[in-house]
Amino acid sequence: MIIGAEYIEMPESGQYREVVFDFNSHRHSSEWTWIKFEEDSSEPWCGEFRGEYLEAAISKKYNTAVVLTTAALYFIDIYERKVVDYVDYIECQYNSLFLTAKGDILFNDGYSLSVMRGNRIGFITGIILPINPDFLKFDYCKDNVLRLTCEELYAWDNDYEIFLDCNTLTVLECRKM
Repeated sequence: MIIGAEYIEMPESGQYREVVFDFNSHRHSSEWTWIKFEEDSSEPWCGEFRGEYLEAAISKKYNTAVVLTTAALYFIDIYERKVVDYVDYIECQYNSLFLTAKGDILFNDGYSLSVMRGNRIGFITGIILPINPDFLKFDYCKDNVLRLTCEELYAWDNDYEIFLDCNTLTVLECRKM
């Protein structure tokens, strides 16, 4: 079972057992990302993913490792070490993710917030926010409350902070900064 995922530079040939995770697309990036996966019962191995690295997380709740690159969002089964789903970056333009203490993975595309409720793209649902954000960013998490910052869409002088309860995935407060 995969228990850790760490972004690394391209490894030396033979340093790790390597598995290439690629997909058919009319838009192929020439950049690649390498993730070193730690296992609970075997040697570490390296996954190679098309696109430049953005983020990675492991949700034991959904038995899934998620790797986000500039080319795609990959869902890997942590027991089988196989891609169970992926989506091309053109179809899903998430730019960051956040793993909650409960094992939910939040996705952010700069304009909206979504949560993974299963191990495939079809299990990602939106979280309703009290404003239409622009430049939405994960800031920090304290006591299971995630702070996000943003501007209000079409009102660029209106900077906001949004506080999200990571247990209930509901907005606790939204206030102008």
